[in-house]
Amino acid sequence: MTNDRNTCQIIRKMGFENYDFVRPVNHSGVIWVLWNNPHIPALVIHKEQHAIYMVVHDPLKQKNIIVSRVYGPT
Repeated sequence: MTNDRNTCQIIRKMGFENYDFVRPVNHSGVIWVLWNNPHIPALVIHKEQHAIYMVVHDPLKQKNIIVSRVYGPT
């Protein structure tokens, strides 16, 4: 399990400058949202223990998209 600082270092080493994450609960539930295009604005609107919700603007279609990522244990 990593702490916030280690998580940020790992993500940057992978080449991502734009990211957000939800911390794991015990040893499960970590969610990373990573993107490389700085021209695509993304805003985290809500984070929960097992989910992250974002509004992403699509500049080509001039529309906003709501993106949600949920961790579901197997």
